[in-house]
Formats: sequence, structure tokens, C-alpha cells
Amino acid sequence: MPLSAMPSSTLRLLRPCPRPAGAAACCPVCRPQPVGETVVGQAFATFLRLEVAHGAATPDTQRGYWGQVRAWAAWCQGQACCFATASATAVKTYRQQLVEAGYQPASIAHKLAVLRRFYAATVAEGLRADNPALGVQPPRDRRAAESLPCLAEGELVGLLQAVPRTETGPALRDRVLLALLGVQGLRTVEVVRANVEDLA
Repeated sequence: MPLSAMPSSTLRLLRPCPRPAGAAACCPVCRPQPVGETVVGQAFATFLRLEVAHGAATPDTQRGYWGQVRAWAAWCQGQACCFATASATAVKTYRQQLVEAGYQPASIAHKLAVLRRFYAATVAEGLRADNPALGVQPPRDRRAAESLPCLAEGELVGLLQAVPRTETGPALRDRVLLALLGVQGLRTVEVVRANVEDLA
């Protein structure tokens, strides 16, 4: 279910986030205007231009980042929460609402990563002292862990037994490679790049 379709009473913050005393860090909640025209939005625009992809972010990447920031700003507006001074509690509440709306852990992780970078830009520009998204982790993806392809113990034993039990170079090599992959848990790239002296 999209966030816009959820009842407005769902997971509302106990207290609205404080609004800045002046207009310097104003946001669409405090004064209706496009996100990119706010001071915090301008700080993020500078960050996107200079920092993301070492200053070479593609237009698609920048649009994706802005889309996530605008979604966050819209959520803050619905919560009467100041976009510029949002708290860690607000970010966690947003995360919980994303979970209840059916977003996958990977999608939530991406949204939170963009928020961390957004507020890092505001901190760098001196617009606030802290990053409220820092340390807010996405939910664990239990399905990913459960679906990780691996051999059962019996299957690994059968695979090792299928290698000829001879002392020839290829047979010894194959047994070592299978043991490193199946028993020691090395990644394929680690095995491919290994030298004999690394295994001594």
C-alpha cells in the first residue's frame, strides 16, 4: 500500500518536530515552497553536484535522490513535522510506516541511506548539529538469508567424493578448491585470486 493511501492517524508522532526560529532552515511545512528552493534543499543540491559519484552523478541518479527526499518531505508535512529539524524519532516512525506499507527491506535501506546523505549535507553546511538518520537501520531481510543458495552437508560430501581419489595435480587442485569454497566459506573471487603461497 502506498504511503499516501494510509490513514493519516497511522503512527503519528507524539509531538511535532520543532520548527526553526528563523527562515534560514525553513521547509515546506513551515512555509509552502518546493523542496529544492529551501535552504536545506539547496545544501543537498550542492552535495549531489559535488559529492555523489565523486561529482559525476548521472541525471537519473540525481532524480532518484530527489524523489526520495521529496517523499520524506511529503511525509513530514503530513505529520506537521519540520523537514529541517526532524528528529531521529521521526525518521524511525517513517521507517515503521514504510514497513507497514509493505516496502521491502532493500527499498527501505535505500530510502534511509538517502536521508543520511541529505542530513549529512545539512550538517556540513552548518544548518543543524546532528544527523537524525544516522544509526537508523533498515529492517533485517530475513527472506534473503533464508533464500541464500547453499549446499546441504550431504550434498557437499557427495560433491567432494565425486572428485577422483588420486594424487594427480588436477584431483588435488579440485579437492582443495571445493574445500575452500564449501568448508571454509571463501568467496569465488577469493579462490580465483588465491596463490599457492597464500594457502600454505
